[in-house]
Amino acid sequence: MKAKDKKAKIRPCRPEDVSFIVGSWLSNYYHQAPHIRRWIDMEVFYSLYRRRIEKKIAEAPPIVACNTHDDDQIFGWMCAEIMAPKPGQNPIPVIHYLFVKRPFRGWGIARQLAEGFDAPIVVTHWTKTSEAFGPALLYKPSLFKLRG
Repeated sequence: MKAKDKKAKIRPCRPEDVSFIVGSWLSNYYHQAPHIRRWIDMEVFYSLYRRRIEKKIAEAPPIVACNTHDDDQIFGWMCAEIMAPKPGQNPIPVIHYLFVKRPFRGWGIARQLAEGFDAPIVVTHWTKTSEAFGPALLYKPSLFKLRG
């Protein structure tokens, strides 16, 4: 079987997944965002941004892609929600973050996680994984807002 033909089991995030999700979001985003690294120390970024990520995960619980035979072997995850960009506008799919572990990239995991989302899809954090979607994505970092 070719790597791109492999399927993952998609399941809801469990409490024991949250630490991995927060850690991978922080690390992956910090290291892919030179504009952030240039202006803010990693420890400062982690301490400030961790709270925002934890709140967003509580508002929009992630889904997890894992091994079909082992729920504990995580391939990747996605934090997303359907939301209206502005009051009165039609709701659209918004991916706040999508992460796939390096050994499983190229397997179609990102597409499996976003399956069912119709284009256009908006992303609030641009990463290398986001590039897999090509022109179907719109980058709108301003939509990474916390409710309440």
